[in-house]
Amino acid sequence: MPLSFLRDRPRALGIAYILAATLLVALADALTKWLSADYGTPQIAFIRCTLGALYMTAFVIVTRRLADLRTRRLEGHMARALLVALVILGVFYALAKIPMIEVEAIGHAAPFFVALLAPVFLNEKVTGHNWLAIGVGFLGVIIILRPDPGHFHVAHVIMFGCALVYALLILLARGLSRTETTIALTFYIYPPSAVIAAITLWHSQWLPPAGLHWLLFALQSLFATLATIFFIAGLRRVDATLTATLDYATLIWVALLGYAIWGEKPDPITFVGIVLIVIGGVYIVRHSTRRMDESIVQQVEH
Repeated sequence: MPLSFLRDRPRALGIAYILAATLLVALADALTKWLSADYGTPQIAFIRCTLGALYMTAFVIVTRRLADLRTRRLEGHMARALLVALVILGVFYALAKIPMIEVEAIGHAAPFFVALLAPVFLNEKVTGHNWLAIGVGFLGVIIILRPDPGHFHVAHVIMFGCALVYALLILLARGLSRTETTIALTFYIYPPSAVIAAITLWHSQWLPPAGLHWLLFALQSLFATLATIFFIAGLRRVDATLTATLDYATLIWVALLGYAIWGEKPDPITFVGIVLIVIGGVYIVRHSTRRMDESIVQQVEH
């Protein structure tokens, strides 16, 4: 009954896909944090990217989408792969050092950077109201980044950098999407990212994963890859503004998992910062132009 209900209502099905994607991202983050207790960031990133490449290859073959991999912009895909590798390494490091909710909250500052860079990349004018929303959101980030010895960690700054790189990544994807398929945009990030992650392994220790840990690695990569596929499926059925708004549900899942597994609970000041980021981000995605909306929802999964 529920499945037939969703099939007959594309918008409801799209919302279900997007919410499922946000849950999968949170689960992937939780597995990354769990694995980081035993393995270094370069190793987790290398296995993640390698398995991602295998999963996407299998998806393309099973769905017979090989024609979608044709590209005329290989250099653009390589640039995206470099940015994705930086984001993955940064996010995985941060997940090992600070609460998951703070990692995701700072990462969700990317729409503010998209809005700031919109005049350059999209020829979009930033309105006065959007400037206010950007200010509110960045105030929230500053609150989370506050130089309190009992709270601050270099991982906070790294995540701030990841949010900026993420914004550049989705703006680049926006430009490439004029000629490239979504499958191509997703597929081509993995093989080069795996190579970049492999290079970082040269200066770190490789710990052979135990049998159970291989299962966790496989699930971590599977959840993140499925999140992208679900998100794309949802975006086909729901407008960009609602899609970007629903993406903030990730923060709810992450907060619940962080508290249930590690007892992570944001202090009152950090909570205020998270709320300001959500308020500013939601306002931007609800009051931006269509082109900016479509850029903001160009997701990169990690």
